[in-house]
Amino acid sequence: MSLQQTYLSTGGVSGETDQLNFATFTKELLMGVSGSWAAGSYPETAVSRPIWTCDAPTQLLAVLERHSVVGSTLMTVVKATGSTPLGSAAPVISTTISGVSAVNVYQSGTLYNSTALLQYAVGDQVGVLWSVPGAMPPVGIVTLVLQRL
Repeated sequence: MSLQQTYLSTGGVSGETDQLNFATFTKELLMGVSGSWAAGSYPETAVSRPIWTCDAPTQLLAVLERHSVVGSTLMTVVKATGSTPLGSAAPVISTTISGVSAVNVYQSGTLYNSTALLQYAVGDQVGVLWSVPGAMPPVGIVTLVLQRL
């Protein structure tokens, strides 16, 4: 049994890797200052951004979002399998999450009740799509709550 936790402060992404069956863990996408990504690898004009690539059979339990500065876009969380690009991936939440809502309030996406959308195999990706590229909340976080199967 091992548990490894890594935080990349310069990369703007934090997360955990664990090998415990049925362990619950989170993966987070941090949105940087002025709409740019702290790592600089995803410009503020990006349409999509990967959050996590599956490394062991896993199930998505919840999607949460919180921002401290109002943006002007809606976002959805999607699942991409195989070589499917995030822009063509299937949504895993039934409604969009608003970046124009009140600040410092957690919003949760309503998950579809579909095993095909909520269970992940090695290599599957979860990402975010924005309705208006470059208009994502400039300071915020999208959190996935996941469980190993």
